[in-house]
Amino acid sequence: MKKVLNLLLIALFSTNFAFAGDYLTNTNQHAAFVRDFARGNSLEIDAAYSNPAGVAFMKDGYYISFNNQSAFQTRDINTTYDWDMNGKPYSKKFSGIASPPIIPSIFFVYKKDRFALSALCAVTGGGGTASFDNGLPMLNAGIITKLKYPSTTSTIPSISPDMYDIYSSVDGTQIIMGTQVGISYRLKDWLSIYAGGRMNNFFGKYKGYLDVTPKNSTDNLYHLNLDVSQYGWGLTGIIGADIDWKRWNFMMKYEFMANLNIENKTHENTTGIDSFNDGVNTPSDIPGYFATALGYKFLPTIRATVEFHYFNDKNAGMAAVLDETNLTTDTLINKQKFLDHNTIEYIIGREYDITEHVTISGSYQYTDYGLSDNFQQQTSFNCNSYAIGFGTRIKMSEKVNLNIGYMISKYKDYTKTQTHYASPSIPFSGTDVYSRTNKAFAFGVDYKF
Repeated sequence: MKKVLNLLLIALFSTNFAFAGDYLTNTNQHAAFVRDFARGNSLEIDAAYSNPAGVAFMKDGYYISFNNQSAFQTRDINTTYDWDMNGKPYSKKFSGIASPPIIPSIFFVYKKDRFALSALCAVTGGGGTASFDNGLPMLNAGIITKLKYPSTTSTIPSISPDMYDIYSSVDGTQIIMGTQVGISYRLKDWLSIYAGGRMNNFFGKYKGYLDVTPKNSTDNLYHLNLDVSQYGWGLTGIIGADIDWKRWNFMMKYEFMANLNIENKTHENTTGIDSFNDGVNTPSDIPGYFATALGYKFLPTIRATVEFHYFNDKNAGMAAVLDETNLTTDTLINKQKFLDHNTIEYIIGREYDITEHVTISGSYQYTDYGLSDNFQQQTSFNCNSYAIGFGTRIKMSEKVNLNIGYMISKYKDYTKTQTHYASPSIPFSGTDVYSRTNKAFAFGVDYKF
């Protein structure tokens, strides 16, 4: 029982609620990104994040931008147990929801001659609350096998999973607030460089409970509570370069890994699990991130960009979890060790100025996380995906631009089958099909003084 609950709660610590980019990195900082993912060649104020060296090519002056994004995400697990239920296997859908309505950001640029100072404050990781209100399949299967067979056995349990009322709920909140400052310098009329850094402040809160009661009884077999807040910080160094030559623009940017340890402030912990005690630290490094983009102007009114992102996840420390395929051991393993390869993203985007005041754009992004069965946990799973974004920029005046964007992500379901689903001593199989959905809307205002 302790192993099962341990898996549930520790895995939640590594859940990421970002909706573009990597496990612990949000690349969607500005509303312009949502309408056009390929912002690596931007020479506008959103370049403070996507192409920081490029702000040195902006016109002299002060710039400020206010943005908000709203997202609606679901995480579903469709589970089938090899457990006879009147001639049919037991199946159930378990759902988690994350729908942050407000994900704000503010950008600032000051450009003078060949120098530019840029800054931003945004939710650079996390960004919402995920709720699992109807339990998880590992709890249903794990608790019942342990109640029926408290000692080792090789017999498939004859009891039904619905002989007990199992009430469980876990809410998790994660926010990494990033504050970035840097300086760009135009070495040549066509070449600029950038150096800067970002302070990452982490806040997390996890609250949950578990109640197990036999049918037609008021006696609780298990009643456990957890209420933990987490805090931490880490620094990201950033360098970049941009070439703007004739119709071409070429950008490179590298963000160094940020070592981030998050510390528990425990309000209640009746689980008996030491890792949730007050003062315990959990690794949650922000991985190194390389981005490059190539843009071309077919006409002064038509532009296209191709872009590539690479996240060095396998060298970034993540929270430790139990290996679901080997429940005979209590050894915890850092999640990044289960990845097949680092995250890669391919992006293409186009912009078209249909009038002097209105620009429309569309883009496509494909993300491959290098997933494996051991990496995928029921409360912390990802699915390879592609996303489509589109929207418009409206030039209200010489000083004011509006950005409006909408994006939708399509995920490839991930199927994981285990022959010993809940316990190594009970040989019944189970299959989880992980699926996700995501939609986001963004609105922003750019202003030049």
